[in-house]
Amino acid sequence: MAVILTKAGIEAALAKVAKDQRIELVDDREPGLRIRIGERAAKWSVLVRTPTGDRIRIPLGAWPGLGIADARKAAQNTKREVE
Repeated sequence: MAVILTKAGIEAALAKVAKDQRIELVDDREPGLRIRIGERAAKWSVLVRTPTGDRIRIPLGAWPGLGIADARKAAQNTKREVE
């Protein structure tokens, strides 16, 4: 489900993730941007389609070191590089 990511939303997901469970939130503002939240970490990635048509997931960094605005910019830059 795509949602507009907020700091409060990410922190809430981090607090409720169960042991050995993973939650993935997809950003509504930046297509392809997602954050995968696990028991020990939350990591940003972007899902891109290559010129050959393959879909690949490219890691961008970890939360909270990479904030939401920076993750959106990194996703945009990564998608441009892949094109």
